[in-house]
Amino acid sequence: MKKFLLFPVLLAFGVLASCTKTTTTTTTTTPTVTPVFTATLGSITFTATTVTGSVYSSSYINVLGTASDGSTLKVTMPISITPGSYSIGNGGSNTISYSSKTQGGFTGDGNLTITSNSDNIIKGSFSNSDFISATQAYPTIYGTSGTFAAKYQ
Repeated sequence: MKKFLLFPVLLAFGVLASCTKTTTTTTTTTPTVTPVFTATLGSITFTATTVTGSVYSSSYINVLGTASDGSTLKVTMPISITPGSYSIGNGGSNTISYSSKTQGGFTGDGNLTITSNSDNIIKGSFSNSDFISATQAYPTIYGTSGTFAAKYQ
């Protein structure tokens, strides 16, 4: 009789010992970007020390770069913009502006290329932009180009 009781006890122990619990862990990563805004504006080399992306009027993305000398460069585009090539200026929804402490404000025209716009991260470049002085007190800045990347909220 002891053999008959010992066998079911050993069998039950073997079944329980062989059971393992499987745990599945899901990891969610938040996309990140290293903010950058660099440009060549005629003879001026612009390198932002601070880059800020923002949304205004629920419709537009602003990418603002500020250099150590206080000069700023800003690109504005619709929040719905998709990768591709676009015109800047000429009354359109894509704009670019430059401001320096010594020369005041400039607005530009040219070409805008968006390489990505997803997860509130925008990346792109601009080229063939000419910046015209807002007050026409300073000469036009010819031959500009640059790149930008920023997270916006």
